[in-house]
Amino acid sequence: MAKQVKKVEVAPSNNELRMRVILWISVAVGFIFLVSYTYINYMEVQLPHLHLLSDRVLFTLRCQLFELLTVVVCVSVVALQRFSTSAINPLAGHERVVQVTKNCLQNTMEQFLLSSFSQLVLCTYINEEQMKVIPLLVFFFVVGRITFFFGYLLSPMYRSFGFACTFIPTVITIIYCVYCVVTSGIGIYLGSNSYNLRMK
Repeated sequence: MAKQVKKVEVAPSNNELRMRVILWISVAVGFIFLVSYTYINYMEVQLPHLHLLSDRVLFTLRCQLFELLTVVVCVSVVALQRFSTSAINPLAGHERVVQVTKNCLQNTMEQFLLSSFSQLVLCTYINEEQMKVIPLLVFFFVVGRITFFFGYLLSPMYRSFGFACTFIPTVITIIYCVYCVVTSGIGIYLGSNSYNLRMK
């Protein structure tokens, strides 16, 4: 009888893994561009009147609730997984059971801090018409966190799309905020200029 030859699966090389990451990031960039272009040019968004700087800050803060919910979900998933597995005791040496969900929680916390603070700075430099970008940034964050979580569960390499969907818009926001600080100054609408809270 012929012996059955077992196929040995060869793990992908680091270069192959990098190419997969680059591919998913490229897909994310295309997704961000397509959604942004469609949203800005073809979708009518009815926002409340945001003439005052304080109104824009409050609106941005309230939008952060949707991003905060992703953190709450991650905390709940980690807690539930601990409760139902041997990792219920964090000192028992079974942390590997919750390692993926812990990584998702940590990354979501990091991304939330970057995203929320950058949006708060951004809203102080843009006018009422431009405030429609805040819900768009929140949308990318939530979609990015969902795809990051499920992608991580499937394979660590599949988390690249979700990471890019969250991180790239945040980086663009931060770069624009730095540009505004350099060109308009960090003290605009503060002190003696506080009487003029309307962005022209």
